[in-house]
Amino acid sequence: MKFVITRTSFYSDETPPCDGVKREVLTRTVRIAPTARGEHANWPAIERHWRSFGRNHRDEGETLAKEIDQEHWVIEIFTLAKLLDFAARHGGSLVVDHDGDGAPSVEIYDEPRE
Repeated sequence: MKFVITRTSFYSDETPPCDGVKREVLTRTVRIAPTARGEHANWPAIERHWRSFGRNHRDEGETLAKEIDQEHWVIEIFTLAKLLDFAARHGGSLVVDHDGDGAPSVEIYDEPRE
């Protein structure tokens, strides 16, 4: 399984967050809820900007959706044991997340945030 890898203490996408990762373009679906469609005075400009990049723009009833390609640092991990080994090699604390619209992400949590 592919995981997008980030590191809390890294603020640049130029530096790999750890060893063993590679740069890869991934496609994900992005959605916004246009609740203000008829009410927001700026809605035409917001929608124009939304549609100015990405592909397969569509209205999904309550949301607008599109696909975008983004470059990420990626690693492939196929077992829980390998994920735990990855955590042990990189400080022990990981934040694993999945938004359902792309590869799951692993943040190497090496610095307090928020």
